[in-house]
Amino acid sequence: MVKQFVDINILLVIAVAILSLFIVSPYVLNNEAQKAASVSEREAKVAERESLVASRETALYWKSIPPPEEVKEEETECITDQSLVLRELELTRWESTLNKRESNLSRRESWLIENWPKSD
Repeated sequence: MVKQFVDINILLVIAVAILSLFIVSPYVLNNEAQKAASVSEREAKVAERESLVASRETALYWKSIPPPEEVKEEETECITDQSLVLRELELTRWESTLNKRESNLSRRESWLIENWPKSD
């Protein structure tokens, strides 16, 4: 009789563990998907800024600065936290480069405005 209660308790513990996995795992997977989506969204914004900076440089007839080095993405099926952190660090570096380029561009624009020959 005692052995039956032990077997039932073990089965209940296993059932609770399996149910808790079904309850918790969607939240964990959703959180990882949201994190990956936010990194992808940030990449898109940075690419848009890159395009804007390049078009402003072209409009000023200055020699365009070559784009930053392309990141060779490994063909991986699983996105790990480490790869997301590395991508975020690369994006931060890229954004820093864009900020410098934008400030240089603004300086050149203001110089051009100040030194543009005035027609009388």
